[in-house]
Amino acid sequence: MPTGYAETSSSDSSDLKTDDVICQRLLDTLRARPSTSAGESGDAEFEKSTSGPFVASSVVAFTGSGAEDAMASVRDFAQKCPQFTSKVDGTDVSFTAGLLSIPAYGDESAAMRFTGAVDSVTVGVNFLLIRVGSAVTAVEVADLGTPDVDLTQQMAARAAAKLRQVEAGETPTSSPPPSS
Repeated sequence: MPTGYAETSSSDSSDLKTDDVICQRLLDTLRARPSTSAGESGDAEFEKSTSGPFVASSVVAFTGSGAEDAMASVRDFAQKCPQFTSKVDGTDVSFTAGLLSIPAYGDESAAMRFTGAVDSVTVGVNFLLIRVGSAVTAVEVADLGTPDVDLTQQMAARAAAKLRQVEAGETPTSSPPPSS
């Protein structure tokens, strides 16, 4: 993690949740939440302060075509769920989903940004889903206003590098990964 971030206890309480079944299924996939076609998984959350920015990462090793299926299901998230309502700290927030333009990572990747407002304060969340072989990692950067795209890309590059190491049968190196 970049300097100044501390690990927080992972909790589903900060997750975006919606009553729309299709959008919730896509949100779970986008966050690399385990499914019936998944094997091992893990996640971590970090914050710079109690008001953000927040960084979360999760990884799932899939069986069969699960990883490819997960990527395919989120590629058109913005078309399937252009808007959804979720609770954020107990308050209903209407989010708009849009594509996020960043470099490709891993064997394939998909990126989007959710933007919402709470009492005239903008809340933004960058999501990036990366597949390397049969594993998928999700990187999430949330903040007031517009989340930092550079931080999102930095975290995505680290996550993809670590997945490549695992795919090669190696133990991932500590962050930051060695320069290539």
